[in-house]
Amino acid sequence: MNQLLSGAIYKSDLNKLQHVPCIESIEFSCNNPVPENRRMAGDLFYLVVRTLENPSYEHGITCSVNGFYKNDSSERVQFAPLPSQKSNKCYSYTLAGCLNQLSSAFGRNLQIYLASILKCEPYFISPIA
Repeated sequence: MNQLLSGAIYKSDLNKLQHVPCIESIEFSCNNPVPENRRMAGDLFYLVVRTLENPSYEHGITCSVNGFYKNDSSERVQFAPLPSQKSNKCYSYTLAGCLNQLSSAFGRNLQIYLASILKCEPYFISPIA
């Protein structure tokens, strides 16, 4: 066991990472699997996200072949997989981009976390030679 703990990973500065919560929770929606008519429209799966700002409110996210966007679905009340008509439109080609539009804490904390990774292990992001 001591040999395992004396390895490079154990001695690495990665143990000093600043773990910062970026999102309260993210899980697959109960509306999965995607219904046939929505699959034909390009939907791949649905998520339910709770942000740090308002952990009791559930945001519905649709992942489609064109990217991620906030929808008006509610886990308990209705299934509305189309882009949200009730709130600001939130669309991105990446899930991180969509979450950044939903939550200012997500973007801020993700920056802190990534900076701590680069501080500990700067070779994690290096140009391809």
